[in-house]
Amino acid sequence: MLKRVTPNTKIVITVLANTRQIVVRDTGPGIAPDAIPKLFDSFYTSGKQGGTGLGLAYCKRTMKALGGDIQCRSELGKYTAFVLFFPKVSKELNSILGAQAV
Repeated sequence: MLKRVTPNTKIVITVLANTRQIVVRDTGPGIAPDAIPKLFDSFYTSGKQGGTGLGLAYCKRTMKALGGDIQCRSELGKYTAFVLFFPKVSKELNSILGAQAV
């Protein structure tokens, strides 16, 4: 993993309602390709201090439990994006919540 602080990093959050996705993308240093398959493993960290390696593992378990998923896409020196995929809300649940299902 590239360990470089970039003071001009930007974070963009995009909601894609028609595909039930939320994309959180930054313009930071990116994540090494060999680290991406391990990011969602419990207790995986890559040299940072203060982390337990449980945050992304918890996110993955939670999204899967809800019927969705989370994925990471990254390119060193350019960006990292986490894509959250949400399941379609059933009409029954939609009527209980009083909202319009997407």
